[in-house]
Amino acid sequence: MCIRDRHRIDQTELRYFLMGGTATDNIKENPTGEHGWLENRKWALIEEVAKYLPHFYGLDQDFITQINQWQKIHDATSLEAMQLPDPWNTKLSQFQALIIHRIL
Repeated sequence: MCIRDRHRIDQTELRYFLMGGTATDNIKENPTGEHGWLENRKWALIEEVAKYLPHFYGLDQDFITQINQWQKIHDATSLEAMQLPDPWNTKLSQFQALIIHRIL
């Protein structure tokens, strides 16, 4: 009946996907710089999911260490064809990966 029940999508993750994040300020400095390829608002959203959604803990740190791989996903014209960097490509469900693609 409900998409949450059928596919066991976490209610908080579903709400985040449908409504988007609320973060506007960065806790850490944007790893791409002030005028880099990643907007400050998007970096704030990455920090937000890493802090508040348990399956995404560590995403912000991984984003910094694998910045080149994340830029390839950001710049891709066909995001569904881009595989997330390890360990996110196996750690997250397809739905959770959509949350990242929505942010980027």
